Amino acid sequence: MSSESETVDEVLARDLGSLQQLSEAQLEGLMQLVIGFLIDSKGSGFQEKLGVYSETHGLGGSALKSMVRASLLFLQRGVRAGWVAGQVASACVGMGLNEECAGTISRCWAQQSSNLTSTLLSKIVSANQLMDVDWSFGVTAASDDSDQVGKTFLQMRLTVEQGSGPRDLHMELSLEQFYHFMAQMEKAKAYLDFVAA
Repeated sequence: MSSESETVDEVLARDLGSLQQLSEAQLEGLMQLVIGFLIDSKGSGFQEKLGVYSETHGLGGSALKSMVRASLLFLQRGVRAGWVAGQVASACVGMGLNEECAGTISRCWAQQSSNLTSTLLSKIVSANQLMDVDWSFGVTAASDDSDQVGKTFLQMRLTVEQGSGPRDLHMELSLEQFYHFMAQMEKAKAYLDFVAA
């Protein structure tokens, strides 16, 4: 950062502003590279592709580095927020980019949005993969609260695979909470089936 008083958004807006110096073809090529990197987060060949881009368009050094960094940060924000092309264009204009530049970025986004969404979902699903479920029903036989006596409940243990290994999550749900939980799980399954198709 050039000064301590500058906020992250101000630095991001300044660095994104330098994208306006590129021609439409240069900007489109750069956006395809950056969006491709977001889709393939292993970055296979990203440095090489960026080197070819730099040589082809006569760009390099710190200017290209700051454009790529700002583009990555900005588009990652969009991925996390679930932006559609129109929201990308609005956010670009909000960052001070002109309409032409915003239109090019949102067009590139629209072309790759389904791939970005699939990649994001696969990362989330693989990071918290459900391995096992144990459950048992019970009925409250005695309690300090007489309204709770005779109520049905469900105890669940979910074993989830996380980056650091399996983790057990324990829950106790009332019958109403269980039905709500099941409805949410069915919605999630339907959504994943839709996205995976």
